[in-house]
Amino acid sequence: MKIDILPGATSVYDGQNKVGWLCPYFPFDGIRQKLYDKAKWQATYSKEILNYKEGSDKALLHFVPMYLKFIEWILKIEKASQAILIPVPSSKPKSSPKYSAKPYSFLNKKNRDDRNLVFCKNLEQAGKGLRCVELIERVQEKPEKAHWGPDEHFKSMRLNPTYSEKLAQGLPYILIDDVLTKGGTLAGAKLLLQQRVPEDLVVLTAIGKTSWEL
Repeated sequence: MKIDILPGATSVYDGQNKVGWLCPYFPFDGIRQKLYDKAKWQATYSKEILNYKEGSDKALLHFVPMYLKFIEWILKIEKASQAILIPVPSSKPKSSPKYSAKPYSFLNKKNRDDRNLVFCKNLEQAGKGLRCVELIERVQEKPEKAHWGPDEHFKSMRLNPTYSEKLAQGLPYILIDDVLTKGGTLAGAKLLLQQRVPEDLVVLTAIGKTSWEL
C-alpha cells in the first residue's frame, strides 16, 4: 500500500510482509555524484536523511511529524492504537571506543550512533500510545565495508536484559532504522525479537529505502 505523507515522495507499507518506509533515499557519493542530476537529488529527502545520520538535535526532530503520520497509518492497517517502538542499534556496540553519542562536527567526524534511539524517544514524546524501548543492543561490531546478511546481524545483537523480561503482550513492535537497503539489519533484528514476540506483531520500518534510479 502507498500513501503520500511527504510532498513529492511516496510512503510504502507492505502489510503482508510487515515492512515499510517513509520515502526513497538516493545515496550521493562516489560515482553517483556524476550520474545524478544534483537539482533532482536536492529535491528528494536524501539530504535530510544524511543530516539525520549525522545526528544534530534539529535533524533528529525533522522527520518526527511525518513519521508519526506514517506510524498512525501503519497502526490503522494493523488495527492497533498503541505500539512499542524499537530503535535498531548502530553497527558499533556502546562499549566500542568508536561509538559516538554526539552529533557529527568538525571535531567529531563520525555519524551519531544513538540517532535511532534519540529519534524513537522524540516520537514517544510527540505521539500518543507510543513507547520507546531500547530492546535490542549490538554486542559485536560490524566491519565498515562488510556485507552482512540477517544471520550475521542476528548473531551480533542481543535482547537487552533490562527490558526483555517485561514485554507488553498483543501490541505491535515497530523496529525503526534510518535506511533500508538490502534489509539485513532489520531482518536480523526481527529474528532476535521473534525469540520473545510473535512474528505477526513485528513491523519493520525505515525513514529511507535505498533507490539507485533518480
